Amino acid sequence: MPVRAKGQKNRSRDAIHRESYWNDPRNLCCFKCRDAINRVSTFETGKCVVSLDIPTASRVSTFEKGVFLYFYGIMNSESKLVLIKVLHTLVWIFFNIVIFYMLYAVIVDKLDYWLWIGYGLVLLEGLTLLVFKFFCPLTIMARKYSDSTRDNFDIYIPNWLARYNKLIYTSIVGVATVILVIRLLT
Repeated sequence: MPVRAKGQKNRSRDAIHRESYWNDPRNLCCFKCRDAINRVSTFETGKCVVSLDIPTASRVSTFEKGVFLYFYGIMNSESKLVLIKVLHTLVWIFFNIVIFYMLYAVIVDKLDYWLWIGYGLVLLEGLTLLVFKFFCPLTIMARKYSDSTRDNFDIYIPNWLARYNKLIYTSIVGVATVILVIRLLT
């Protein structure tokens, strides 16, 4: 049932609780000492046991709040899934930049150290996929919060692209590698 707070209209009890949680410096202090579950036993006269610096709400970024909420179970399943989807999309964009730079570099014969860093990152990504049986670890995490059968349930990209993602990008890296070998041999 929505509750009217001072100056606000129809805010849920949950929203008011979350806001008051972050506006209480003792809870933010708890964030600093990583003891959100037992925060009552963590405080002595409003000071953190680990750090005497009590951060204010303005000093804690939205990202830090989101990570804190995710890891301490205050977020609901839908919010956790959204956080994973955003993170997964950012990682996907990063690897797009890496892979397309690799393709560009070999086409224009710019065989610099960034190309080799790109190959190292792609190799690291491949090893990660091998360890997790060809599933991204973020997909495995997202599966806990969704029973969707769609290929893009864990990332903000079109379904067809999510379905053929590994095939498309493995092919691009393969083409870049073939061109690289030709460049190195000539």
